[in-house]
Amino acid sequence: MALNMFDYRVKKYIGAYAAAVNGVDILVFTGQYWGIDVDKEKNSGLRGKEAVISSGNFRVTVMVVPTNEELVSVQDAVGIPWGNKK
Repeated sequence: MALNMFDYRVKKYIGAYAAAVNGVDILVFTGQYWGIDVDKEKNSGLRGKEAVISSGNFRVTVMVVPTNEELVSVQDAVGIPWGNKK
């Protein structure tokens, strides 16, 4: 039930944003995708690689883009001035 609710909400927000900006050219997720036609062969063995994985049956392009959110968070935190430096 929880996964069905999550799936529904993701679709709802994507649809709302697509309507607000008058369509979608590319849809990119980091980590997972929901309800989009993906070519399983193109998606096979892509760990750590950037690629287009959509099947071509839809107007929306689906991509895999590897990210490292943890590294970016640490790099941002290092740049924060902590306390008074005198």
